[in-house]
Amino acid sequence: MADIFLSYAREDIKKAGMLANALENQGWTVFWDRTSLLAGQDFEAVIHQAIQQAGCMVVAWSQASTQSNWVRGEAGIAGERNVLVPILFEPVEPPIAFRSLHTENLADWDGETDAPDFLKLCKAINERITANTDTGTSPTPSIRLQTRQRERKTQFLKAILQ
Repeated sequence: MADIFLSYAREDIKKAGMLANALENQGWTVFWDRTSLLAGQDFEAVIHQAIQQAGCMVVAWSQASTQSNWVRGEAGIAGERNVLVPILFEPVEPPIAFRSLHTENLADWDGETDAPDFLKLCKAINERITANTDTGTSPTPSIRLQTRQRERKTQFLKAILQ
């Protein structure tokens, strides 16, 4: 199960990739079609399962995504699960069904992980994931990142010592 499902329009793939990278560097796992789908998989079934299992969904609204049936459908499923974290990739109005949710504006975001809007997004993601876990708690991304780094060091040392 991924921590975050990233929903975006194909036209926004460059910015979506930058966002996925930045979120992974914060320690979260991110499901996005570019790296998570394998050839031969049933696209619709895999996407649906990933949305159902994700701790939250970041939906990136842009001119293209507001027109995309796929993005609106994915956001609808996440909205029903109360795991939706909407953002703007462009200064557009989200589809009517999603306008009552506060939407973080990342239209001018350049990939910097210390940018105020990105930090607010990270806080919203952490709160949404924590609120939607069975235990009510979720390790913060930095703790998960430290754990992964320790695991990699351990694997590296084992490989050297063998």
